Amino acid sequence: MSEHDIQKLVADHVALQDENAVLKEELALAQEQIAWLKKQVFGRKTEQTSVIMGSDMQLSFFSVSNDQRSSANDNIITVPEHKRKKKAYS
Repeated sequence: MSEHDIQKLVADHVALQDENAVLKEELALAQEQIAWLKKQVFGRKTEQTSVIMGSDMQLSFFSVSNDQRSSANDNIITVPEHKRKKKAYS
């Protein structure tokens, strides 16, 4: 082998080591992201919704706009309380 071939092999080796280091860092980052996503999907539901919403808003099953919500609040009436008999225990 000539000196030129040895230098080329050494340069290739160094380049491959650098690429390997970068790929290891990317793999570690991807594994952290996967762990975080698993926690969000399979973790406690209250934590999951707070992360998805990004605030303290309540999720709704129906598509209701903010205008409809405010008009719905305007149509609320107060119902007087009622009385009932005590339960009979045996």
